[in-house]
Amino acid sequence: PSPMVKVTGPVSWVGGAVVALLLAWGGQCSEVGRADYCLPSSSRANSTNRNLWYADGTNSPVLIPYARWGTAQITGSIAYILLKEVMGYSAALVNTTNISDGEVVDYVAGCVNSNCSVVDVLHPRLHFTLESREIGRRRAAQLPADIRPDLVSILSYTLFDQWYIWQRNIDAGLRAKPPISLDYFRSYDPEYFGLQTEFDTWTTLLARLPDGIVSRCSALSVADRNTSRYTEITNDTHVTCHLDRVWISPACRGPGNVTACVPLLVNHRFDVAMQLAFFLDMPLAVIQANGEGYMEAVAASNILFEWYWPSCELAKDDRGRFPVAVSMPPADVQEQAEGVYRTGLPQLKPLNFAWRSLRDVDRLVHFFSSEIDFGDKDWRGVPACPRRAGASGG
Repeated sequence: PSPMVKVTGPVSWVGGAVVALLLAWGGQCSEVGRADYCLPSSSRANSTNRNLWYADGTNSPVLIPYARWGTAQITGSIAYILLKEVMGYSAALVNTTNISDGEVVDYVAGCVNSNCSVVDVLHPRLHFTLESREIGRRRAAQLPADIRPDLVSILSYTLFDQWYIWQRNIDAGLRAKPPISLDYFRSYDPEYFGLQTEFDTWTTLLARLPDGIVSRCSALSVADRNTSRYTEITNDTHVTCHLDRVWISPACRGPGNVTACVPLLVNHRFDVAMQLAFFLDMPLAVIQANGEGYMEAVAASNILFEWYWPSCELAKDDRGRFPVAVSMPPADVQEQAEGVYRTGLPQLKPLNFAWRSLRDVDRLVHFFSSEIDFGDKDWRGVPACPRRAGASGG
């Protein structure tokens, strides 16, 4: 196969056939051995395609992540098709929809357990990450240098991962007496503005969310909810969640204030939401959820919510209007690199990390992993995303 296989330029060149394959294969996963593999198992049976051969004489298909957000699912599926159908390799999509971005990096590093105290660097559970976001970036920086995956590329498109509000809520705030700009963080003062009249309660939001997709605070990993770091930075020891699902920020813990908290629905980075609520003095009830029903609850609710672009489920209200980002202080990227969030969320380019021995094992696969890429305009041309139970839309 030619070493110049490169996914750049308009998505339209893969549009018809590949998107049809993605839509047909989306949701097809079967459990094989130690991990879930997506796409039909028949496509792997009795394969004569090339495997990756490890230093100890064992071999493996190319292991590709199928992450929880749609853009990474599309990229992973395209990588699978190109590796298998064009380049002649045995490949498998590994279901990573139920783990965090940081744990995907752990899989590429060869970590065997959750804190990476046991490592098998010869047999990684994934060979590259394809699209690592902020938690993955932070996790890679934390890993010991002798197992840290190689950064093989910085992707060309921009990730906008922010807190949003519906235009209908902004309009209601501007009609209030006195008017209030609810797309500005300093406006969130329940004692003065009576925010409970503009937003749903967190109990209403919980009732709209399918119980199975709401994260229990006690079950979240350190990658999603680092309460020790939060307390170290803020001196706030109140980290326990109400009903093990709702964290109440300091700004609305006073008598009678808890029900006036503004619900904030996020699907990852719970601890970042905690820090921002503390430092920006916002009266928030933070809930984390991920899966089928997330976007439906967002559409039906008057809340603050996390949303991002590129996204496969472009959230719009009943009048076809996109949500509006909440204005926060400009991001201090250097401070945030140290895990401190006093400022707004940054716009980032996703990263692609590869198993550190991949170049030695197979230079062509390593080259391929470093070259797969899209631009901002490409994602605007994607008509749909593969859907599967338990995967969120963005």
